[in-house]
This record gives sequence, structure tokens and C-alpha cells, in this order.
Amino acid sequence: MPMKKLVVFVIIFMFSIELHANESCNKVVSGYEKSDLMYVVCPDLPNLSLEQMNRAVKAVMAHNTIVMDEILVYFVATKGDVGNDNLKPNNFIGFYYTHDSILTLWPEIESKRKDIKINYESGI
Repeated sequence: MPMKKLVVFVIIFMFSIELHANESCNKVVSGYEKSDLMYVVCPDLPNLSLEQMNRAVKAVMAHNTIVMDEILVYFVATKGDVGNDNLKPNNFIGFYYTHDSILTLWPEIESKRKDIKINYESGI
């Protein structure tokens, strides 16, 4: 019996971590909803699946209340990084640019940098 309880606990724990990461990655920092530069605190962004990244970006874009030609979304590690013009490479988790629909992970760390195409047409 104890082994079953442990397995159930681990499954629930892993699900709650994933759920928390997803929730924190789809909320625009208050005050940036009407801006062409939005901030999202999401240190777990690189650990999300492609499907979760698609959902997070779509949810973030749904927060924008003004239609603009182009929007840039900065994903940062902490609330203290919001609005910081000199982000440290490890705190600049990624950015999304609406003109090319590309989510760039680790933009300031060349060895880790990765571009991901966000698909708005899919049901993801």
C-alpha cells in the first residue's frame, strides 16, 4: 500500500508543477496589457512542451486589449526583471514577436538560443 500512495503522490505533484508553470506563463504583468511591449514572468518557459508554449503565447496575446501592428513579449525570470533595460542573460528567458510568430528562447545565450514557430492556425 505505501508504494501506491507514493506513486499517486508523485503523479499529483508532477501535475501540479506543470499546471503552475502553465498558469504563470500566460499572465501579462499588470500595466503592460495595453502596450506594444508586454512582460510575462515565466522562468519555466524552456521546460514547456511545444503545445504548452503555443497555448501560453496565445493566452498572453489574448490579454492585449489594443490592436497594434506589432507586439513584443518578453518572458523574464522574476518580477524584478520587468521593465529592466539591462536584463541579465539568464533572466531573459525569451521573447515573442508578432510579425514573424517566432518565440526565441534564451536570446542572449548563443549556445542555448532556440527559435520556435508559434502556430496560430492550429487548435493548439
